[in-house]
Amino acid sequence: MKKAIAILSIVTIATAALVVIDSGCMTRKVTTVTQTATGFDTNVVTEVNTNNLILESSALQAATAISVSIVVQKDPSVIPALKDAQTALDGVLNGSNPQTTQQVLETLKATGNPALTSEITSLMATASALEQNLLARYGAGVAGQISVALTRAANAGIIVGLAGH
Repeated sequence: MKKAIAILSIVTIATAALVVIDSGCMTRKVTTVTQTATGFDTNVVTEVNTNNLILESSALQAATAISVSIVVQKDPSVIPALKDAQTALDGVLNGSNPQTTQQVLETLKATGNPALTSEITSLMATASALEQNLLARYGAGVAGQISVALTRAANAGIIVGLAGH
């Protein structure tokens, strides 16, 4: 657990340094005008300041790492299920797995392990609250970017929580 917290501290400090270097507006709108056969089309895309979003998502990374560390200490037999979840989240991020992060976490709850179920239930509540907070802050127009950031954070948290196992 100490190793996981030390690694997480380094990641958080590095992320905070990036945000300080590239701080600025939380979102920006990019307008693209293209000519069509009948006139012009205008498309406005809202983009999130990625560094700010990464920093805000790091709360989920920390919560995931701590939950994984606690569960592994209580019952090391859950390590294969956690590694499977981490692989599934990798698949979500690279597009090879159509599941959502919540569906992957639900499969962990379905293992029937009481310690794992308890920690995952708490973690899912944390993830949901953070997602709602980020949606309120950035707007629903960037929900996809928020979802990817939270999936990356949960994935990284599992990796950190399993460090050394």
